[in-house]
Amino acid sequence: MRVLLDCDPGIDDTFALIYLAAAHHAGELELDCVTTTAGNVEAVQCAQNAAWILAQCNLPAIPLAAGEAQPLELALTTTPETHGEHGLGYAHAPERHVASDWDLLWCDAIERGTDDLHLIVTGPLTNLATFARRHPRHFAQLRHITVMGGAVNYPGNTTPTAEWNFWVDPHAAAEVFARTPVPITLCSLGVTEQFVLDPPRLDALVRALGDTPVAAALPVPQELLDAAEAEYAQMCADAKAKGARRKPPRPAPPTAAVLYEPAEDIVGQLRECLVEADGEDVIRLVTGNPLHRESIKAEINAVASAGLEFQVVPGMSLPSTVPSFAGIALGSTYTEADVTDGADWDALANATQPIVLQATKEDLPVISDELQQRGMPAETEAFVTVHGTTRLQRTHETTLGTLGKLDAELPGELVVTLGRSFDDRSKYSWWENRSLYGWRVLVPRTKEQAAAMSARLAGHGAIPQSVPTISVEPPRNPCLLYTSPSPRD
Repeated sequence: MRVLLDCDPGIDDTFALIYLAAAHHAGELELDCVTTTAGNVEAVQCAQNAAWILAQCNLPAIPLAAGEAQPLELALTTTPETHGEHGLGYAHAPERHVASDWDLLWCDAIERGTDDLHLIVTGPLTNLATFARRHPRHFAQLRHITVMGGAVNYPGNTTPTAEWNFWVDPHAAAEVFARTPVPITLCSLGVTEQFVLDPPRLDALVRALGDTPVAAALPVPQELLDAAEAEYAQMCADAKAKGARRKPPRPAPPTAAVLYEPAEDIVGQLRECLVEADGEDVIRLVTGNPLHRESIKAEINAVASAGLEFQVVPGMSLPSTVPSFAGIALGSTYTEADVTDGADWDALANATQPIVLQATKEDLPVISDELQQRGMPAETEAFVTVHGTTRLQRTHETTLGTLGKLDAELPGELVVTLGRSFDDRSKYSWWENRSLYGWRVLVPRTKEQAAAMSARLAGHGAIPQSVPTISVEPPRNPCLLYTSPSPRD
């Protein structure tokens, strides 16, 4: 069974996501993708929460996107008094860029078949109602829909008669039930408040989740513990030799991570670290944007020339992150702005280039006209990146003069880079230039074998789609092992 989860974490949906993640690890279901809707907190915050939760459950590669930001007709009401300012009580998920192509994830899941696809909605029905409007053909193909919401012959938890999910966006709930292609399985408040998770089931789920991926939670190698203990013993001996009456403070305990200062021969050092890592990843930590510093760009060129496989993983704001994934070296100075709600075009026309703009398709003609009217040449280079940092990323090369006439599918938020970058883009376009980038590859293997193959394909840029159409089973009759004809027959 494949599960498409639409949620709004929220403490309650956090437990639902953890439960599904454990079931995924246990092989009870396949968590196909996760999308979020505005509810307990804003949709983007919900997506950041979900991404962090999935990472803690050893499922960081599950496709995820933020959905609609507002209910269909009403203003959004959130619940900081119940779920905390950021939705996770006193916890705070790290900020990160999240995709907004939620409806494309739904379309992709539906196009891969709906007989085994179960859509589960544990938040307001805003996304589902919007999907029915935006993609009616795909909506009509849904076969299994489960909704958590409503209070049927049961007291509400928001008003005396209303349950939270339906109260936040009642118009979406009414529209979904009026247009649904199949009967909806409704888990109302009277059902969910009777759910019991007994200790044996809880223990099984915890075992299925395994260890969290953060280094502090990984088992520390004994040699690192012994080395730390020996170092502290030497500190105590030195202090005693100098006449100290008390032991010095004990340093922080070691973690599973092993850190080295970068050497002058970075390629040689990386080769040694790869041997020591024995198949695990080696990470070169860099302050700021890797493509903003000439020394780091020289390292990237050296590593690429040596034939070592690498990825650039920037951890900055969207305007600086997306150009890095597109191979655009911005240099140490550039200008960024969001023009979706207007802009100071006079300042932008005279700003330091490159200029990185957050925009939508409708903004492209405006950008072109406004900047040309203020003297920016029509032949100025322009790069338009859609679905930035995701497996669907595409970068279109054009000029300022033709920017408004770009003939391409440009849904959602775009990142537009204007002006000459400091290097040829082809040198650093590692993300889109991977050998299988953008290919959808069917993996017709058993469930046990598919995960490893899918991970390898994804590393080369492919979009793996598991099709468990075969299985490996023992023979029903052991005699069959001895009755096969010999090769000579």
